[in-house]
Amino acid sequence: MRGFYGKLLLVIAVMTACAWAQLNQGSISGNVVDPSGAVVSDAKINATGTETGSKYETVTTSAGAYRISSMSPGSYDVTVSAAGFKSAIEKGVVVQVGTISALDVKLETGVVSESVSVEADAPSIQTESSEVGTVVTAKQVLDLPLALGSVVQAMRSPEAFVFLTPGTTGPGTSSGNGGTFESKISGSQTYATEVQLDGASTFRSENGSSFDETAPSVEALGEFKITTSTLPADLGRTTGGIESFSTKSGSNSVHGSAYEIFRNEDLNANSFFNNHQLAQLTDPAARQGFQRPKDRQNDYGLTFGGPVWIPKLYNGRDKTFFFFSWEQYREAQGGVTNSRVPTALELQGNFTETLNTANIIGTNACDGTPVYEGQIFDPATARTVG
Repeated sequence: MRGFYGKLLLVIAVMTACAWAQLNQGSISGNVVDPSGAVVSDAKINATGTETGSKYETVTTSAGAYRISSMSPGSYDVTVSAAGFKSAIEKGVVVQVGTISALDVKLETGVVSESVSVEADAPSIQTESSEVGTVVTAKQVLDLPLALGSVVQAMRSPEAFVFLTPGTTGPGTSSGNGGTFESKISGSQTYATEVQLDGASTFRSENGSSFDETAPSVEALGEFKITTSTLPADLGRTTGGIESFSTKSGSNSVHGSAYEIFRNEDLNANSFFNNHQLAQLTDPAARQGFQRPKDRQNDYGLTFGGPVWIPKLYNGRDKTFFFFSWEQYREAQGGVTNSRVPTALELQGNFTETLNTANIIGTNACDGTPVYEGQIFDPATARTVG
């Protein structure tokens, strides 16, 4: 058993190291001043995640400025303290993916043991960067409807939300075309968008930003940001926009979900072609026995996350977390196909039975003779065959 636990801890350590090596996607930045507006240097800044207990620390510069980078998106309680001032506590500071949240703090004169608490449970106005973009939150991802059966991949497409962003054009999420596969941000060309997943580029040399082909489940994604213009220097490798996705992570509370999204022919409105096919039937018995083609889609799965906990060996609360997501898509469709077998003459190479001289479907461009329905015509030589 010792060998098993040792290997398990090694796997956890490797996974943790890999997580640290990834680029997190949010920051907090601002200035700390006293009641007169003068800057406060060497003030201690402590940010604690409300869901994970993760801690970030820094101090202000001689100009009273600070920045905490590489923060996982989420809600934080920020404590600012300095000698001769009351501690300031900003609760519920929201850090969003690919965004620098501005947080300026004014300290009041007093002792450090005293504190002033402020609720700040909304995203702040971004004043630390000139980039222009839109953040789609985890709540929007879960609450807004997504059509089943993406053109590129069968499951729901996480990129469908890109079209919520002003300046994004393309075929959209309708079926029968490229859909999100061909989104264009701020007038860029197709496939010019760069997609980042947890800070790593998913750009492919053969067809650019084909994220839908390899994207994780929608349920495994947290929030994402679409940067449309004035890209910062570290994101200036594309002629289009930037889509920055972040995956979900576990937290101190055990949580999960189970879901199924389905459609079938009994719940859906009849299609134009089904109605047309039914209208062609003149026999009452045939109309009575007409059945709509099968059209059934099921998209189901589950998610589960929480702290890593091994009884009597390891408690990962506030330190190590896991998140699991599984999704399965099934599709069953049917249709009616009309076909016929060759006649005896056709098997001998004689197709005169299908020739309909009463219906002219074209004209021979060389000699002006008509081309009849059922006639074999070679457009390469502009000649009728038989």
